[in-house]
Amino acid sequence: MNHISPSWIELNISALQRNFHFFRNRIRRETAIYPVIKANAYGHGMAEIARAVAPLADGFCVHSAEEAAKVPGTKPVLILGHFPEDMGFLARLILDKNPVFTITQFEQAEILARAAKAAGKPASVHIKVETGTHRLGISPDESLKLISELKTFQTIRVKGFSTHFANIEDTTNHQFAMEQLSRFNAFRTSLPDPENYRFHTACSAAALLFPETHMDIVRLGISLYGYYSSGETRLSAMQQGLQPEDRLRPVLSWKTRPIQIKPVASGDFIGYGLTFRAHRPMTIAILPVGYSDGYDRRLSNSGYVLIRGQRAPICGRICMNMMMVDVSHIDGINRDDTVILIGRDGNEEISAETLAAISGTIQYEILARINPSIPRISMD
Repeated sequence: MNHISPSWIELNISALQRNFHFFRNRIRRETAIYPVIKANAYGHGMAEIARAVAPLADGFCVHSAEEAAKVPGTKPVLILGHFPEDMGFLARLILDKNPVFTITQFEQAEILARAAKAAGKPASVHIKVETGTHRLGISPDESLKLISELKTFQTIRVKGFSTHFANIEDTTNHQFAMEQLSRFNAFRTSLPDPENYRFHTACSAAALLFPETHMDIVRLGISLYGYYSSGETRLSAMQQGLQPEDRLRPVLSWKTRPIQIKPVASGDFIGYGLTFRAHRPMTIAILPVGYSDGYDRRLSNSGYVLIRGQRAPICGRICMNMMMVDVSHIDGINRDDTVILIGRDGNEEISAETLAAISGTIQYEILARINPSIPRISMD
């Protein structure tokens, strides 16, 4: 597909749209769906994903103001995390994108108020309410105080409130999440005019499992890209009646080609550190992908790739820009063969979950760390 870059990403746009519709059909029409495209759309490519899903999405979520500035199109953008104190940058962002900023302190509002004044246009904000995750957020009482303080700014518009669940993904016991939801709902009812605001709590797992979390906006993250938030989330969904035909479809495939195929004699070592020694004559393929591309070094001597529908184990340590795989058993292999790093080949499949299980991490990290410079190619 791509003979210039050492490796390339293929995006299955039909799978992306199918995953979106799977959630759209489970969520009431009054609730907006904002795909989360932070971290380069979980490694998939922010621009490519935003353009592909824009006709379906109500808006987008990003982590930072810097990311918000890069979102193509005119859909609403909700900034979930960081924004700088650069007045010029913020004023241009308010003019160009009219984003919604998430704030947790009065000082942030002061910054935005000055930027909004420079832009000649009000800045919209959501307040993050702390309900138990103890990450970004302030307590319900502090949130009420902040609402009152923000009334002093003519250029700040409080548009909504959010919270985030601490333990809705990695468990089948959702008691803590429901306690958080109860705290957020209590805060909501304590407001004198809740009908004037938008409320959102739901990540992918919450959107899948608990309709009561949907509220006004769903922040659709990892599941848009074809992955359940965790094995526990998948199990909980199955217990609620999720059918095999409803399963999510991975959007991303990662591919490359060998740059050399060579013999290795019995007793020879392969790679740095002499961590792999051939106990028989072997044929290996050298692939132009390494940890600088985001391919996890922890997969050394334990991961595998797919070539001609067969598994080719990784031999030796993964290097910065290369890795070596055993292809002794693959007849006829040549440098024109496509190598699957993530994706399906015949009856075999390597998913981000597969690599995460081998390397002791989560699929989020496997995907998000793929080098942004690798070409992303949208496939119909």
